[in-house]
Amino acid sequence: MMKQSSYLNSALRIALTTAALAVSPMAMAQTVTVLSFDGDMVPVESRSAFYGQLRAQIDFHGTYRLNDVPEQTFDDLMLSMGCLDLDSDCSAIIRDVIGSDYLAWGEFRPDQDGEGVEVALFLWNLETSVMERERVHPVPESNDLTTQVAGLLSRSLLHDSSGQLTIASETPSALVFVNGELQGAAPIVLENQPLGRVLVRIEAPGMAAREELVAVDLTPGTVEWELVPAVAVREQREPRQRGPGLRIASITLLGAGAVALGTGVAFGTSSVATQNEFDDALAQPVFDLSEVQSLQDRGESQAGLANIMIASGSALLVGGVVTMVVDSLGPRSADESSDTAVFRLTPSLGRRFTGVSANWQF
Repeated sequence: MMKQSSYLNSALRIALTTAALAVSPMAMAQTVTVLSFDGDMVPVESRSAFYGQLRAQIDFHGTYRLNDVPEQTFDDLMLSMGCLDLDSDCSAIIRDVIGSDYLAWGEFRPDQDGEGVEVALFLWNLETSVMERERVHPVPESNDLTTQVAGLLSRSLLHDSSGQLTIASETPSALVFVNGELQGAAPIVLENQPLGRVLVRIEAPGMAAREELVAVDLTPGTVEWELVPAVAVREQREPRQRGPGLRIASITLLGAGAVALGTGVAFGTSSVATQNEFDDALAQPVFDLSEVQSLQDRGESQAGLANIMIASGSALLVGGVVTMVVDSLGPRSADESSDTAVFRLTPSLGRRFTGVSANWQF
């Protein structure tokens, strides 16, 4: 009986030891509660992609274990806990209520230059009440935040280890810049690079520089770019601002046209008055033939002058409008003709009238 009891005790100890070994990794894992990502600068789909990827990265991590709680934002969590600041007291309350060791969340915000968007990732230790890790990464300009990018940036928050990046190029004297800082000549191996995306630039004398965002992940990466000769850019001549020539010409033409048109109207009015005098003279039983002939000649002369001045004034007004339109088309290049307008008012002499003809060129 004692021997059988000894066997049972041994089996029980083995079973308990096996169970302890089986659950020890789970017991040692630290739980992480993931909060929703804030920031209206990117679409909701992008924020959801980061939230989902951060949860997935924690789920596959060996040190952390996901605390599967309902989705909520950082502000919602603080409000529900009655906290104003994430201090030690608030951290203790959150840890006791939700049963988690860490909080992980992120926010999208303007970058330092104010021209783009960056994502900031946070990992807060609820037990020690300190920010254990913080990672900041630029967001692609197109806001096309794919699952691959979201997963890469999420891993940067959960791993202390950094990545290795090799940059190679067969272009002689090619210099390598990472995030604007010179690293050396290619080929070069960059050790201990933080996980995420870095801006790599390669340039060489006489060659067109190349610049792209490159991913630094847990596995070593390699960038190999060949530079092409720089294309000569033809110098563009600075456009010359128009001088006042066309503007003055348009004003002059419009003014001369208005004067000519007004003169033509005056001659037309006088012609009508002369015609009335001519008709009254002919209506008299007895009239002076020479006076009637003089009225006829004067009326014809006034009518002819009216026609010529009205036609000339109209032409001058049209020329002024056209010149003004040409002047408003913008600056000319230096090799074009100068901005000048030539116009002439030429008297036209006839047997019974005197007129003015207009001619312009620009």
